[in-house]
Amino acid sequence: MKVKFVLKKLLFVLFFFSFYDIIFAAGNYCLPGYRYRIPITINNPNSTALTNYQVLVVTNTANLISQGKMKSNGADIRFLDPETAALLPYWIEEGTLNTSSTRIWVKVPSVPANSSVTIYMFYGVPNAESASNGNNVFNFFDDFEDGNIDTSKWNTSYGSGVNIQEVAGGQLLLQKSAGSTGAYAITKTNFSGEYMMECSVYPYQNYDCKLRIDSLKSDTTNTCSFDKGLFYVPPSVDPNYYIIYFSTYITSAHWQQQTYCHKQRISTSVNTWEWINPDYTVLYSSYYAPSGQPAKFRFMAGDDGGSAVGTLKLNWVFVRKYTSNEPTNSLGSEDVLRIVFVTSSQTITAGNVSSVMTIQIQDSSGNPVNVTYNTSILLQTTSSGGKFYIDASGTTEITRAVIETGQNSVSFYYKDTKVGTPTITCTEEDNQQWSVSQQQTINPAAPYQLEFTAQIPNIIANQWFQVGDVVVKDRFGNIVTYDTSTVVSLGIYTNPSGGTWIEWRGGQPVQTVSNGIASFSWPVKIDKEGYGYKLKAEANGLVTAVSNSFNVTVGQVAKIVFLSSPQILQAGVV
Repeated sequence: MKVKFVLKKLLFVLFFFSFYDIIFAAGNYCLPGYRYRIPITINNPNSTALTNYQVLVVTNTANLISQGKMKSNGADIRFLDPETAALLPYWIEEGTLNTSSTRIWVKVPSVPANSSVTIYMFYGVPNAESASNGNNVFNFFDDFEDGNIDTSKWNTSYGSGVNIQEVAGGQLLLQKSAGSTGAYAITKTNFSGEYMMECSVYPYQNYDCKLRIDSLKSDTTNTCSFDKGLFYVPPSVDPNYYIIYFSTYITSAHWQQQTYCHKQRISTSVNTWEWINPDYTVLYSSYYAPSGQPAKFRFMAGDDGGSAVGTLKLNWVFVRKYTSNEPTNSLGSEDVLRIVFVTSSQTITAGNVSSVMTIQIQDSSGNPVNVTYNTSILLQTTSSGGKFYIDASGTTEITRAVIETGQNSVSFYYKDTKVGTPTITCTEEDNQQWSVSQQQTINPAAPYQLEFTAQIPNIIANQWFQVGDVVVKDRFGNIVTYDTSTVVSLGIYTNPSGGTWIEWRGGQPVQTVSNGIASFSWPVKIDKEGYGYKLKAEANGLVTAVSNSFNVTVGQVAKIVFLSSPQILQAGVV
């Protein structure tokens, strides 16, 4: 008795955890319809947690695009926190998409101290629209894409010889061609603490060109008393373009007219700045001790208060958080997400409701994966007699099933009135990237009725003809192929002339069915002509089959006969 109780308890536990595996997969979420994902492990080497930290992820989108897995414009890229099921803000650096080193900044909500977290990059949806947006990622951001200077972000200079505007291609143009006022744009936001400013710039070569990116105090005074930036003099004087730092030409660091990145790493005690080549190698870096907390940035072409001119284009600017030990990250293997049947194919009797059918979202390893929002699954069948139901009684018909938020599976039922091997297909409806099919077997229901398989033609009286086959069908019109015992007898159902039914063998035609078919191959005939004859096929307990109406006509004249009996007549009397 005790053993039986323990066994029952064990079976219950096994059932519970099997059910749990199907329905719940805590901490493993996916975006409905996305075919691929890559895990990204982010490591925090610091003794303090990182909160809302901008993490740089470098990945090979060129490879994914060439394989047809990702859209050519990267619009289907998404990032997800698998623990909270939250989409993470991200921004793709301009010019790096469809390269082997695509740079994507992701805002990660939390990375514990001396620990790691895993996020996922998703892709593989052809109809997706881009969600890349630096405004949602950084402490400050502008990509100058809308054609209008955002006055909530920038203070700009104006004067004779100064031209500042957003131009085609998503750039902020700073241009000084004459006068003593520099063409500058200063951030309005006051930044504090330790942070990093990064920008993408395109410097032009001009006579006595000076281009600067300065950090300023909150009162817009410079945090540095010496000159620094890019400098160019006429080729007749010197053919090189130099970086100037501490009022000194850095002759080992030449620049060219092309796109550069510039970084300034800010703290109250040190300002480290770098010019970065297009290949992300460092052209030049140095640092200085600021005279106060750097709070703003100034981007300037030409001298302010001097005669030097210049032209500078800003592609984008952002300010992000910074820690001396930046987090590292590593990308795992690609995971293919799919929808699968976790229940086996079934053999179902026509007209009966199936056992439960369950589909589930799984990763490449077969682990269940929860969806982040209600996911509609379109249910389809190749059978014209098939229908889907939400309940085991087959009461509520459905054409769609919904995997609810936080779940990974959904169940439904199927009923079909047509014998065959229909294929059931389940397709995620919004993006149509998840689809799975499974074949079912539908057998005929119990014998219910008889049916003639062929029309009875008009015949000639007393001439032999064949009735053909009579089949046993279920109540849905399917031939009951497993029936080998029903006995079928033929007879006249409508007899307009009192004709006699004659079988070639003698007696009434009777046949036992084989595979649901009674074959009446022996000839029969009806001896009386008449119009509107009908035959019948009968079997015990089944609905009688009645044939079509047919006529029995007179054949060719074979002899002349008296219809009256012989008589004894008297001479001369009629």
